[in-house]
Amino acid sequence: MTGRSSPVVSGGGAPRRAVQRGEKSGWQQRVDIVARSIAAIVGGYAVSALATALLARVLPMSKIEAAIGPATFSFVIYATIACWAFAARRTWLFCAVLAVIGALLCAMLYGMPRP
Repeated sequence: MTGRSSPVVSGGGAPRRAVQRGEKSGWQQRVDIVARSIAAIVGGYAVSALATALLARVLPMSKIEAAIGPATFSFVIYATIACWAFAARRTWLFCAVLAVIGALLCAMLYGMPRP
């Protein structure tokens, strides 16, 4: 023996690496990915739908153009939110900002007088 300790191998697989401070374990990463996915799908849909409805009301165009333009732009909004969900450092902060944006859009949409 040379005095070196070998890493502990469980189950005959690769040696386990110790989780460093600030890192997440395997199950925590999976939960984080699922949470980000759900937030991106549900929150992205809600925010893009609210933004589409708000833009359709405020744009000074004919009714058909005011419906088609924001509906096309909603794909950009949805894709941006989906990318942002996985680029954000903290899942809870992403969810909180998305909820605030949704609440603001909802307040502006329902605070407007009907045409």
